[in-house]
Amino acid sequence: MIEEREPTKRKKKVSFATLKEYLDWERRRLKEVKKQHSVEENGIKNDGKHYLDLEEQFNRMQDIRIKALKENKSLREDIKRLQNDLSIIRSEQYGDEGDDLVLAVEGNLKLEDKIIFLQKQISEYDISIKEDNEKLGAIVSEVEENDQELMMSALKVTQLHSTKKELVQQIQALQEQLVREENLIACLQKENSLESKRLGQREALLRNSISLLEEEICRNEELLLQSQKKIVLETSKERNLSKINEEQEVKILILQEKRKEVKFHLESKKASLALLIRNSKKDSSKLTQNNAPASRT
Repeated sequence: MIEEREPTKRKKKVSFATLKEYLDWERRRLKEVKKQHSVEENGIKNDGKHYLDLEEQFNRMQDIRIKALKENKSLREDIKRLQNDLSIIRSEQYGDEGDDLVLAVEGNLKLEDKIIFLQKQISEYDISIKEDNEKLGAIVSEVEENDQELMMSALKVTQLHSTKKELVQQIQALQEQLVREENLIACLQKENSLESKRLGQREALLRNSISLLEEEICRNEELLLQSQKKIVLETSKERNLSKINEEQEVKILILQEKRKEVKFHLESKKASLALLIRNSKKDSSKLTQNNAPASRT
C-alpha cells in the first residue's frame, strides 16, 4: 500500500499574457507527466526481473542444501559401518597374544572417541542446516510480502494512468472550448463592450476550472512520487536479501569442505583398522602353529 504523506506546498500561480501561452505551458506539463509515467513503468519491469533472479538463487541454494544432506547421510552410514567393525573386533577373544593386540585395542578405543567427536560435529552441522532453513523460510515470506506490495503499487500506477488519461481528455476539451471562446471574444468585442465583459467572466470561470484540474494533476503527481519511493525501498530490501543469500552459500561451501575432510579421515582410519585386524589374525595363527607341537609332546 502507498503511504500517505503531508501535501507539498502549492506552487506560486503563474500569470500569462494570452491564452495561447497558457495552453503551451499546459502541453509542456503534460509531456513531463508522460515521461514520469514511462519511468515508473520501466522501474516496475526491472523489479520483476530482479524477483526472477532471486527465485533462481533460492532454487540453487535448495539444491546445494539437498546435496549437503545426502553427504551427511553417507557420513552417518560410514560411522555405523565403523561401529560394526569395532563391535566385531571386541567380540573376538584376543587372549594373551602379545603387545600388538593390546595396541590394537587401544587404537580402537581412540577411534571410538574420534567417532563420538565426529557424531557431535555432525549434530552441530544439522543444527546449522536447520537454522539456515528457518532463515530461508523467513526470506521466502518476506519476498512474498514484497511481491504483494509491488502488485498493489502497480495497480495504483495503472489507476493513476487512467485518471491521467481522463484529465488529458478534459484538458483537450477545455482547450478546444477556449479556442472557440477566443474566436467569439474577437467577434463580440467589435459589436458590444458589455458582451465582451460577459465573455470575460466566462473565461475566468474556465480558468478556474483549469486551475482545479491543475491541482488534481499535482495530487496525482504526488501519489506517483510516493509509489516511486516505495519501489526504491523494496529494491533496497531485495539487495539486503541477496547479501544474506550469498553469506549462506559461503557457509554451505565451508560445511561441504569440512564433510569431505571428515570422510577422508574416516576412510584412512578404516583402512588402518583393517590392517591391524589382518596383522592380529596372522599373529594368532602363528601362535597356534607354534603351540601345536608342544601339545603333541
